[in-house]
Amino acid sequence: MRHALTSGLEEQSPPGTTDEALRLLAQARLRAVPPELALLLDVLAYLGRSRLRRLARLGIGPATVERAEDAGLVRTERTTCGLVVSWPHPYIGELRRSLLTPVRRLQVARRLWESKDASDDVVSLALWHRDGEIAPPPGLYLRAASRAMHNLDLPLALGLATDAVAAGDGAEASALLALLLVLCGRAGEADAHLASIVWSAPGDGGPDTVDPHALARLVALRSWCLNFALKRPRAATDVLDRATAALADGPGVVPVLAVQRAQQASFRGDPRETLAWTAMVIEDDEAPIDVVGAALQLRCAAQTLGVSSPVPSRAGGRRSPSTEPAAATTGPMRGRRPSRPSRRPSPSRVTCPVRVPSSPSASRPAGRPPGRPARWSGPCRRRSWRSSAGG
Repeated sequence: MRHALTSGLEEQSPPGTTDEALRLLAQARLRAVPPELALLLDVLAYLGRSRLRRLARLGIGPATVERAEDAGLVRTERTTCGLVVSWPHPYIGELRRSLLTPVRRLQVARRLWESKDASDDVVSLALWHRDGEIAPPPGLYLRAASRAMHNLDLPLALGLATDAVAAGDGAEASALLALLLVLCGRAGEADAHLASIVWSAPGDGGPDTVDPHALARLVALRSWCLNFALKRPRAATDVLDRATAALADGPGVVPVLAVQRAQQASFRGDPRETLAWTAMVIEDDEAPIDVVGAALQLRCAAQTLGVSSPVPSRAGGRRSPSTEPAAATTGPMRGRRPSRPSRRPSPSRVTCPVRVPSSPSASRPAGRPPGRPARWSGPCRRRSWRSSAGG
């Protein structure tokens, strides 16, 4: 059994083309394990691998692990996190996972949740809640989805974000779900999801359960999706115009929409409009700190093109870029890169580090014929010529 599952699969054929008789034999042997080994195999089928300390919290002692290792079902290895128990071959885990029924999976998830401690990460806790059908605390699925996205596990993050929206984690969960849909190449679904929250027809109002600031962030995200992912810049501008007319009185709404306009202007290659919108954000005392940071980044990017910032001026606390004169250029023409100073030094500034002898006799080394001059090679020779030519 051990040779067939470990050596035979690696030497004879890949897992996808394993003989059907061998697969049925392995499944029959995995079903016939003793009850004290069945829990260990089910936990490994659910987790893939587990630390020995976690298994001890489940009531699985070292003696049980050693018995399973002697039977060739598991293997142990020492890592920086301690002893870790895993499968000796991935195919054994796949076979045991195929025998894990939904009810048994629910039971294993609940036992893992009951034996949790502070060392368990938020993604594992969220999966145990979901698979064990345990009511999660507020924000658990949202934090787990963010962590999975930072770990670049987009399919897992997308599933957890969907669970966060279903659990009622608010507008932040909806924004994260839309962002993950775009990152997974499903921008159309992201726009449809945001359109179900943000109004899409003139005169319609947003939902009463979303505050104006959170709704403005969803509007900005939908505009970003329309402009950058779906390549519909006119529709993106229309969404921002409708939101500005409907949510202008909300606290912190105008800076959120203005920085999105600045980002789109920067993408179009219009540094003057970018600087005008970013100046509005920076001057607004109600602008959130993350929005101000994004505006400063766009402002620095636009100023590298040689366009100066518009003169700050307040008109009722806010200013519209469309009513201001265009900013004057301080350097080259718009669209041209500023000229760089030449790195090649002037001939008159080059000095030769070799001392020029004052008399012909002093310049002749010992053993050199008197009629043969000394030769300089390499950069020293060129520097000496330039110094003599430049005076």
